[in-house]
Amino acid sequence: MMSTYSLVVLSAVIFLLQSSFLPFLFNGIMQPDLWLTVIALSAVILDRKSALILAGAGGFLQDIVTSNFFGLHLLPYLVITLLFLKFGRDRYNRHWYVSLLSVLLASVIYVCFSSVIMGWAGSRYPSLFYFVYLGIPLVLMNGGCALALHPLIWMLKREEEPRW
Repeated sequence: MMSTYSLVVLSAVIFLLQSSFLPFLFNGIMQPDLWLTVIALSAVILDRKSALILAGAGGFLQDIVTSNFFGLHLLPYLVITLLFLKFGRDRYNRHWYVSLLSVLLASVIYVCFSSVIMGWAGSRYPSLFYFVYLGIPLVLMNGGCALALHPLIWMLKREEEPRW
């Protein structure tokens, strides 16, 4: 398991980057979702407990920071983490392209899931518009972030002692 200190520091850095720094670089509407990227990477790289803690903390903090529908981030992040822990964990290796594919898939799942949540909440945006205008750039930006974050998240993984 990742140390508690590492989890807190990683969460604080992502929180500051996502809420303070990235809105200045991007227009605030379309920006990469670092929480989603880290959650997807942690679900396939890190242990189960660390991935679930990051998903819960990330979803909760994103919902608070964006002041949007509560659960718009929390619920999809937890579902994505549980799906990746269930189906993607045994297939992972150290290659960057597996991280890239997992983040791209997580981003598509997130966009589909959040468009359904927004539709249920009575949003004025149709799902196709939401997917094309906000979803495709999000998927591409998260893919770029995955390439940068893959080595950093891999360094946080504690290798267990081999069982011989």
